[in-house]
Amino acid sequence: MNRLIKQAQIIRPRNLLFIFLGLAGLMISSAVIELRQSKRELLDLLGQQAHTLLESVLSASRNTLTTNILIEELIEERLLNNATMIKNVYEKATLNNQFLGEFARQNNLYRINIFNREGDKIFSSHPEIHPDSASGIEAQDMLAPIFEGEKDTLLLGLRASRYGRGSRYAVAMATTGRGAVVVNMDADQLLEFRREVGIGSLLQSVSDNPGILYTAIQDSSGILAASGNIIDLERIVDSPFLNSILSDSVMKARMTDFKDGEVFEAVHPFRFEGETIGLIRLGISLEPLEAINKRIYRRIIIISILLLVVGFFLFAFILLQQNLDFTRKQYQAVETYSQNIIQNVSDAIIVISQDRQIKIINRSAETLFGIKASDIVGKHIENITVEENWDQLLRDEAAMRELKVTIRGRMRYILLSRSQYRDEKGELTYVLVWRDLTDQKRLENQVQRRERLSALGQLASGVAHEIRNPLNAIGTVVQ
Repeated sequence: MNRLIKQAQIIRPRNLLFIFLGLAGLMISSAVIELRQSKRELLDLLGQQAHTLLESVLSASRNTLTTNILIEELIEERLLNNATMIKNVYEKATLNNQFLGEFARQNNLYRINIFNREGDKIFSSHPEIHPDSASGIEAQDMLAPIFEGEKDTLLLGLRASRYGRGSRYAVAMATTGRGAVVVNMDADQLLEFRREVGIGSLLQSVSDNPGILYTAIQDSSGILAASGNIIDLERIVDSPFLNSILSDSVMKARMTDFKDGEVFEAVHPFRFEGETIGLIRLGISLEPLEAINKRIYRRIIIISILLLVVGFFLFAFILLQQNLDFTRKQYQAVETYSQNIIQNVSDAIIVISQDRQIKIINRSAETLFGIKASDIVGKHIENITVEENWDQLLRDEAAMRELKVTIRGRMRYILLSRSQYRDEKGELTYVLVWRDLTDQKRLENQVQRRERLSALGQLASGVAHEIRNPLNAIGTVVQ
């Protein structure tokens, strides 16, 4: 029985706890590894999206630059055509200030000035406005390439107004005698167009998207164009990372600091017409990624807590189940052991329920009453025929008494022992132990008969001795 009980305890609670802790640690470690892997994958995905966005910004920036160049070329061509017409009229000696004023008004020009070789203004579309401006040394310096015969046309480009508000776009053309015709137009509309569709506007529109912190185009000297929230950025000459991109001409990404926070920055070389102008830098907020990481961390914590709670209850359940199985096996072992004892004991044993149903009958009882357990178990006790009243036997207060009963037509002497207990359901159960004393009684009777015969023989011997002694005396006297 002890061997059966030991076999019932398969897993010790300590081993079960170690298994649970090992599985919990494995699951938590897997979750942490998965979190790190997810973070790397998110950063890779962020880098791919940043690369795609940078390519789009680069393409749009190139288109913007190309558009601006084309517009300026058209403006320059228009101004040069106007300057050519003025030059032809001037060389025919039919030009005056009134003609220049009317020509400027009809062609939407801001001002037309004609200078001689010494830099003196000789004609103007607006002579009454700043009559002393752009003369002498100033004109000589500005138009020196024409005055010195180096160029026939000079693109003065975009210039700030010296005496008024706004900007001007101007060109100059040489005349006979190395004078110069200077034609300029109001450039405010051009600047407004640049602000609306230029690179700065493009970069700002990109930065206005959620998650984009800044965009900037930068060369070795500093920032060329940037979104409005950029004041200062790390210089290229101070950063090996930025220098490597400028020299390798490949896109790279990194984590860097921006306004007391960490951002994901993607950097791409900015090339235009085969020439590297600088770098375009795109800063992406890590808040969505951090929010995802926080949610994952919270889920890991919640899952860990749930795992611990479920594991605790599972551990308790398994432990209770194991104890229950252990107790059940103990009970089964004890029951088997008891059954073996009951079945192999020499006394007849009958176990009866409260409603007089036979629950157990051993082999000795089968032999005594001439019945089989398979035929009688579960049936009423009255199915076992004895002369005694069963109710009287069960109600008898005496725990043990001798009976003289007829069983199977034979008189037998029985020592009946009765006990009772309540089972797991609380029902009263009777245990009747029948010990057959018939052979013992027969032996006792034989012994008693022998003892009586022996006593009778001793008595007869004594009587004979007592009779023989007087007879011997009488015989002696007679002789």
